[in-house]
Parts: sequence; C-alpha cells; structure tokens
Amino acid sequence: MNFGGTIRLNRIGVCIIIGVFVLFLLYMSSNSSGGDAKVAVVKDVSDNNSINLRKLLIAAIQVAEKGGKEVVAVKKDNNLDEKTKGKTKEGVNDPVTKADYKSHCVMYYSLKHWFPTLKVISEEHSSEKDCSNLLFLDLDLNPNTVTSSSISLPDEMIPPEDITVWIDPLDATKEYTENLLEYVTTMVCVAVKGKPIIGVVHKPFGVEPKTSWAWFAVAHTPNLKPINEASYKSLEMATGNVTAYIHTTAIKKWDVCAGNAIVESLGGKMTTLTNELLNYSDTNVVNEKGLLATMAKHEWYLNRLSPSKVKKYPIVTDSSDKNQSAVRRCQLAHTTNIVAEHEIHRLHTVTNDAKLLRPTGPCSWFESEQHVGRLMFNKYLFCTNVGISITLSGVGDVLQQHHEILNGEQDKWNNTRTFNMSISGFTVGIVCHNTYRYLDLFFPGRTFHVVMKKVVLDQLVCSPMYISTFFATMAFLEDSSIKQFVDEMNQKAWKLYVAECAIWPPAQVFNFYFLSPKFRVLYDNTISLGFDVYTSYLKHSPLEEEENVDKKKT
Repeated sequence: MNFGGTIRLNRIGVCIIIGVFVLFLLYMSSNSSGGDAKVAVVKDVSDNNSINLRKLLIAAIQVAEKGGKEVVAVKKDNNLDEKTKGKTKEGVNDPVTKADYKSHCVMYYSLKHWFPTLKVISEEHSSEKDCSNLLFLDLDLNPNTVTSSSISLPDEMIPPEDITVWIDPLDATKEYTENLLEYVTTMVCVAVKGKPIIGVVHKPFGVEPKTSWAWFAVAHTPNLKPINEASYKSLEMATGNVTAYIHTTAIKKWDVCAGNAIVESLGGKMTTLTNELLNYSDTNVVNEKGLLATMAKHEWYLNRLSPSKVKKYPIVTDSSDKNQSAVRRCQLAHTTNIVAEHEIHRLHTVTNDAKLLRPTGPCSWFESEQHVGRLMFNKYLFCTNVGISITLSGVGDVLQQHHEILNGEQDKWNNTRTFNMSISGFTVGIVCHNTYRYLDLFFPGRTFHVVMKKVVLDQLVCSPMYISTFFATMAFLEDSSIKQFVDEMNQKAWKLYVAECAIWPPAQVFNFYFLSPKFRVLYDNTISLGFDVYTSYLKHSPLEEEENVDKKKT
C-alpha cells in the first residue's frame, strides 16, 4: 500500500501549501487604513448668515459613511422589512426597506442638527420623532479625519439660501434586496445656486468600505475610481471606462446629483438630452428630459442622439405593456446601433428607461423569455438554484450509469441510485446557495484581492461543507451505519476534495470576477456536470475492505 502512504503525505503537503497561500493573500490584501476617526464636537460650522463649504463637505462624507453603516447593519440582521412604494411608470416595483429609513434618519437629521438653516432634500421621509431612537451623531470636522493631509481645502462661506443638499440614503434598493450589494451606495450632493459643487458617493459593503468625493474646481478623492448604480454609471464614464452615460427618460435628481458634481469636477459635462444644465435648486425632484454625461465631445453626442435619428424606431408610452424591461432592452439595443453608425465606441447605456419601443422581429421573443428569467433569477432564486442542483446531480448519475452499463460493469438501471443522487443535489444546493450568498454579502466587488479571497474561502471552507453534506445525505438515504459513513469519508472524501482543488479555483475566478451573484449556482452546476459524473462514480465505487473481500473470494 505504498501508493496510499504517498497520498497521505501529499494531502498534508497540500494543506500546508494552501495555508501558506491564504496567509500570503491576506497579507497582500491588507492596507494601512485606520479605523473610525475619533469624535470631536465642532460648533462653528455655520451661522445664520453663511455656511462653511469645507465643513459641509467633511460632514457630507461622514454622514454618507454613517448612513452606510446603518445599511450594512440592517442587512446583517437579515430583517429588511421590505415594502413597496408602488410601481414606476415602467411597471417595475419600487421597494423600500428599513435600511432606507435608518440611513435617512442618520444622514438627514445629522446634517440638520449641525446645519439648521440648510435645505436638505432626501429620497425618503421620516419625522424626527420616528428617528428618536437614533442618536444624532457628533461629527469631526477636522479635514485630516476624512481627507489626505496633502489636500488643502479652503474655507468658502456661502449664504444658506443659495445651498441645496440632495441625499440618497440607499441608492439601488432593489439590488440591495436581491443581494447585489456591489451596486449599493449612499450619496450626498451639495448644489450652490442650482449647480452641483460637491459630490460624495460611499460604498458601504466590502471588506473595506470606500468613499469617493469631489469639490468642483477645488479637489477630489485621490485615484478616484468608479462605484455603483446611478453613481456607478457616471463614475464609469468619468474615469474613462466608457464614453458616455445616456438615460433617455425621467430620473430623480438625488440619483444623479453626486455623480454630476464628480463628472464636472473632473472636466466632464452632464446635461439633459435637450442640452440644458440640471438645476438642483429647484425642489422639483424629477428630471423629465433624459440625461447625457460625457468627458468630451458633448455637442457631438447630442447631435447623434437627436430625435430625428431615434424616431426611425416607433416610440410608445403605453404603460399597460407587459414585460417592459425586455422591451427596454430592445430599445437600448436599437439606440446603441444608431449611435454606433456614427462611430461612438464603448457607449454605456442604462436599462431603466421609461420610453418604450414596441418590439418587432428578433426582439419580440424577449418578452416571455425575460419574464421567466426575472422570476427564476430574482424572485425565486433559491428555488432555481436548488432545482438546478437536483437536476444536474441526477443527470450526472444517469450519464455514469449509462457508461457502466455499456462497459458491462452493471447489469440494469438502478433507479434508487439516481433518486438518491438527485436528493443529495437538494441538500448540497441549499448549502451552495447560502454560502455564495454570504460570500457576496461579506466580500462584494470584483477586485483581484476580493476574488482571490472568495476563491480561497470557497476551497478551504465551502468545499469541505459541500462534500460532507453530500456524503451525509447519501449515508442517510442508504441507511448506512456511522462506521460505514466514517469509512467512506476517510477513503473517498479527500479524493473528491483533491479533484475539486484541481477543477474549481480557475473556474471560480471566472465565476467571482465576471458573473452576477444570481448566476453563481447555475454556472457552478453547469461546470460541474462532468464533476457530478465523477462524483457518482466515486460514491458508488467499492471501499478498500470490500475490494479485499472480493479478491479473497476469487
């Protein structure tokens, strides 16, 4: 049995190598950022005649981060208390959660507490009495607490009547409820005489939450990088990842004000599709004229998006149309093609337009397909993931049994075996769904460090859980004794784990880097169809003791 001895030594070596690799990754991904700044009460933030913009910027950064902590806390408690505000013009549900209101309370009333004369407009509404259980947070308005010491911020005093602050306590609430946490932000925008001057966008989820900010003609976050949702689209464009950000219908001002300030601080431009600057002093919260943001050639883009070029596709505004998101995607595909004819490259479009194109030709099939897709991968994602796992586990056994019958290793079909393998897919599917959910909750994003952490955790923690769940389920279904279960784990589990280590790390890099969280289990099970065949083979291969008994009989 020298072969077995060699394998045992290799297993120990593999564990040591993996452990060293994990420590190396954790070391490389760490940085020197410190914790929360100490609280210091500063009272000279404003008077009845003027407001200090420097201190308002610092306050905006801090309230965005404090609001983000409320959003994270509600998510970790897993008690969203989700409700609906109704439906948008497009028929899409507009959800609101406890996190929206708790973040609003912290952000809105902290600003009003420190700047009583400030006009603040928030997406949410709660009375001060409803927020009484949340303490108004003391703020440290020393610029070095939130900005680099190398950045000099001037003391600019502005009359309070010239200032309007727009806050979005939780941008991307729908994505928040669907665990697409990389798109979640809290935002603050300061407008002076209607012009967006200061923009703050905070990303609360991740190992280390991140905040981006900009003050027009003064300063901005060093190495400004794109973030998320409405802010994500603006920042993607501002940092050169895309050429233009286009929104063809109505959009709320708190969704775009912070991004507008950042875009213009970096030398870009944002207007309506009729080439009008957005006025943020107006309390009308909706911009009905669409949106175009660019870093260059703004007029050139406007000319190519003129109504005469879009009218070649008939526009309808019938809100009774079903499956409108599918229709909107068809519209966006058409619009992108129109602009591409004029050599606009890497055009970035958004998918939540209110104007609709009635689909014709190849787009007509989108309606039913997209409706089913939304049900499967949003509303009923858990059922979809478990169902896929059940199906492919059964299919893997069917393929393996077919091979065994062809080779004469098996006389007839074993239906019970296929049933048991399918049931094991049920239990493993539940484990997979929840482990991916928590991996994406605690490690959102797609940077190299985040992806590698997920891959390592998946191999060191999640894979042993999947394997143990599989063998425990099969032992229960086969009415095996504890000794039989332990023997099978000792002889077979490590082989399955070695096979997983060979197959899954590269597959999971693609999974975590490129795929949306809702498609993780589908992708895994598709890749693992061949692996399921091997799993069925390994599970139903005889143990060493059984092999020895057979040899003695012969």
